[in-house]
Amino acid sequence: MRQKDDSDYDKHPQTGRLTLRDEPYDTSHDYLPTHLLVGPKARVMLLRNVDVACGLVNGAMGTITKVLPPKRGMFLPQGVMVLFDNERICQHGTSLKAKHQAIMITKFEENLPKHAVRFQFPLRLAWACTIHKVQGLTTDSAVVSLKNIFAAETWLEKKTVLPSIENFHFIHKDRFSSYHSKKDVFQQLKHKRHGGVGMYIGNDQDYFPRTLDLVNMECLVVYIKEINTNLVLVYRTETYPSSVFMDELHEVLISVPQENEDTSTLVMGGF
Repeated sequence: MRQKDDSDYDKHPQTGRLTLRDEPYDTSHDYLPTHLLVGPKARVMLLRNVDVACGLVNGAMGTITKVLPPKRGMFLPQGVMVLFDNERICQHGTSLKAKHQAIMITKFEENLPKHAVRFQFPLRLAWACTIHKVQGLTTDSAVVSLKNIFAAETWLEKKTVLPSIENFHFIHKDRFSSYHSKKDVFQQLKHKRHGGVGMYIGNDQDYFPRTLDLVNMECLVVYIKEINTNLVLVYRTETYPSSVFMDELHEVLISVPQENEDTSTLVMGGF
């Protein structure tokens, strides 16, 4: 394993001249790390958009194959060779049968407060990550931990990160189609970017999606026959007034059909 300390420089506001600091700045997690301890076979994640066109984007994951030694007179390695999980990365314009090869990640320049500049490899150790960290990425496979999920085989996410997933069915509802009222508060929510809710359900489950008319909420309702339960998945963005949300949630719950007197309703999601 090799530890790669960053190179922090003070930048002169008039001349732009860089002066190397003896000690790096103490920065928050929003910036590239001060120290990076990595080596061959380490699992890492890319922390910045290095080349969006070829797929080197924030959240891309791979395995280090080699750390290139520093050039003469330098103390930072030339680069870190990473074999990314997605074989399509940097394959634009080449044969689809091209050999899956490691890609060199070089130092990244990042501006810090106080007219400072940091040079560091935009990587971090990542043997696992949250779904939100990689949302929007396309990958051929994934291992998902359901340890802390509210209900088996169900979780909340704005969109799938898998083009296809065996043994699961994905249903979703986008934000735009979730609000029907003409009131300003709902129209503003309706036209915000992203959002929506989604649910993965095992193909072996006997389930029925519930359609609720005139609901003003990002929600999905699914009845699972085996457990005689309605799963109500909801999401409230922070700009959705909580008092209005609670009123709408009440309307949703009283509108959910009951199969029989023993039918349960389970509400889950982020709100």
